[in-house]
Amino acid sequence: MYKGAVASAFNDSKDAEKYLGQAIEQAPNSKDAEEAHEILAYLYARSGMSQEAVRQYDAILRIKPGREDVENVRPIFSAFGRYPDQSIDRLRRTTVRGKISEKGIVIPVSINKKTVHWGLDTGFNLSIMSESEARMLGLTIDEASAQATDLSGSTVKVRTAVVPTLAIGKVRLHNVPFLIATDTQQPWNELPSGSRAFIGLPVAIALGSIG
Repeated sequence: MYKGAVASAFNDSKDAEKYLGQAIEQAPNSKDAEEAHEILAYLYARSGMSQEAVRQYDAILRIKPGREDVENVRPIFSAFGRYPDQSIDRLRRTTVRGKISEKGIVIPVSINKKTVHWGLDTGFNLSIMSESEARMLGLTIDEASAQATDLSGSTVKVRTAVVPTLAIGKVRLHNVPFLIATDTQQPWNELPSGSRAFIGLPVAIALGSIG
C-alpha cells in the first residue's frame, strides 16, 4: 500500500480519521493498523499538523518497535511539534510575479521583512532551505536531526526550523516547518543567497489552489 496514492483518495484528514480509525479499532496491533497510522501520519505532516503526525509515529512504534524509518523521521516532527501547527490568516486571491523555466517555478516570498525568491515544488513532502538562508532570515535552527536523501541520491543530515510568518503576496502563513540542509549540498552550492530554498507540499496545500 503506497501511502501517497491512498492518501489522495481522502478529501481531508477528517475523512481519513473516520475510515482509517475504523481499521485501527478492528485490529489495533495488526499490519493494517500500522499502515493506517502511516497514512494518517503522512496526511497530518502534509497539512502542517506535526503534533498529530508524532502521535501516529508513536503508534507505529508501539506496533512495530525499532522501525528505523519511523525512528529517523520522528525527531523532525517532534521538533516541529514544539510550535503551533501551521496556519493561514485567511485564503484570498493574490497575484505574485514569479519565473517559470525548465528548472521549475520560482516565486517571491517575504519573511522578517526580507524578500527571497524560492522554488515551488509540490514533489517535496516538506519545505527545505539551506543553513545560510535560515541565518540570513534570522531564523532559529533547531538541533533535531535526521537523515535524508539529496538530489544526487546521497544520504545527508538535515535539521529543522519553523518560520513564524511567511507571506506570499497577500497571503500570510504562520509556523511553517522547514528542513535545514548544509550549504555544501546540492543544489544550494550552485544557487545565490536569497534563492536557497524550496517550498513544498504543506504550503501548496495551505494556499488552496495555484494557477
